[in-house]
Amino acid sequence: MPRVDWVQPAPIWPRRIGDLRKPWLAQLEGDDFLQAFLDLMEGRTSDATPADLGDMSPELTNGQRKLYQALHGRFYLVTGSLVCRQVGLPDRNVARQNGERTSFVLRRLRTVNGALQEQGWVKEGPQAGWQLLVDQRGNAVEIRDDEHHLPLHHVVTCPTTCGGRLVYHGYVPVDSRERYLERVANPGQLLAQVLQQPPTSGTTRDPDPRLGELEQRVLRVWRAFYVDLGTGLAANLPPAYQNLTVAERERASLYLILDLADFLNNHLPAVFSALTGGPSLPAGSDREVLADAIRDILITRDGAPITLAVGIDDLKDDLGLVNGEGVEPTARYNLYDADRTIPTTPPSRRLLSELDATDLKPGPGHYLYDLVSAALVETATPFSVPPDVADMIKLDPPDGDTYAIRLVYEQPECPPVVSERSDPFTLAKPLDPDAPARHIRVELPAIKDLRKFKRGVGMEMPPDLRSLADRIHQGMLDGEGLAPGVSWDLSMICSFSIQIITLVAFIVMFIFLIMLNFVFWWLAFLKICFPIPVRK
Repeated sequence: MPRVDWVQPAPIWPRRIGDLRKPWLAQLEGDDFLQAFLDLMEGRTSDATPADLGDMSPELTNGQRKLYQALHGRFYLVTGSLVCRQVGLPDRNVARQNGERTSFVLRRLRTVNGALQEQGWVKEGPQAGWQLLVDQRGNAVEIRDDEHHLPLHHVVTCPTTCGGRLVYHGYVPVDSRERYLERVANPGQLLAQVLQQPPTSGTTRDPDPRLGELEQRVLRVWRAFYVDLGTGLAANLPPAYQNLTVAERERASLYLILDLADFLNNHLPAVFSALTGGPSLPAGSDREVLADAIRDILITRDGAPITLAVGIDDLKDDLGLVNGEGVEPTARYNLYDADRTIPTTPPSRRLLSELDATDLKPGPGHYLYDLVSAALVETATPFSVPPDVADMIKLDPPDGDTYAIRLVYEQPECPPVVSERSDPFTLAKPLDPDAPARHIRVELPAIKDLRKFKRGVGMEMPPDLRSLADRIHQGMLDGEGLAPGVSWDLSMICSFSIQIITLVAFIVMFIFLIMLNFVFWWLAFLKICFPIPVRK
């Protein structure tokens, strides 16, 4: 039986472009790329022949072959011919009814200890991800048993003029670039290692991201209760908060306690445990100092004074509320007038009023911020990255990973026939600056026709959002705050036409572009307008 090999597609053999044994990557343009390719192969294109496939090589960018996405109007097919190694290199017929099949695999190329290494993509199972080309015993193999295969299809080139040769082709999944990036196994540990490295000369160390979470979720919201640091509670309240009802204050306080408790549970579990009936903290430790400070903060529950620690203990089983899960408790908490009962501090001193009146950012130098910072430094607990964020943290080299393709022919009880490696390439990002621009034309409606457009888009507002929308009024342009709240128990659906929504978005975009142009001077890079003739 003659040997079977993969080679470049038969139509370009006379030109012998590069290594004949390598698969050929073809770049096509237009959303009808597949039909255009089939027409070319079958001789239905009057001004081209199948040999022109050799002119469709992907473009080189900075000396490297880069494949762009469908978003950029580029599509790529890997092509090749399966032949018998004998005189004339006749096509090998694939008997699919006998279990034979053709496919291709995507390989990632890495340089390890100066040697080029191929890795195969495993789509599912415990070994999902990029894996070495070895079997279960660690022996090198050409194809892994669990490696993901992509489909190859065949087309017969024009039988009357080109000899009817078979050409196999498969779509290269450039748009799946994000899937092929390597996920960080322990992003929290990696982030901790980065933060422990000394800053480079002339730079400062990035702050602990857990402190940023504390600022955003707890301190900034709590701080918003106090703007003017003068004397008297009324002077401390911003106008927007003076209009809050008691119920709104209590609901904001409930979620502040929950957010603080959730933060401690995720990042300082020993402190959270000590505040909720668990083991005591080491005497004199920074974590004990933080826990004692939380025990010194007085709040109210149903009008009676309690400590913030008691509030956290009350709500330890309701932390699911921070993600919208569960039912809010009937008890009403109030942090609006929270005080600290420290002997050297008058009881009237506000917890979040320890910075200068012009500095409303609760960062370093703030009492609670510094206590949490010291406790985080002391604890050996690794970073806890939320699952929805952890899935997005992947290793993406600055120039992207390098890939190649191999064609595969399989037949029962025989080793697979694997082609040579294709020319290496990288996969472009969706917003790659080198990518070609897909031409898209969006026609905006004429203003005189606005009343004619049917309202086909309905936006439903729940009662609380409807109440907020009703508080927006014209006086806000003069610096006034939101109007007093109105209690609504009904949802509302507002209907709009998609044409008017597009027009409003276009106008708002131009307003922001003009505003930002004063700072960045980038309008010329974003807007190029040309007049076009219109029929009267």
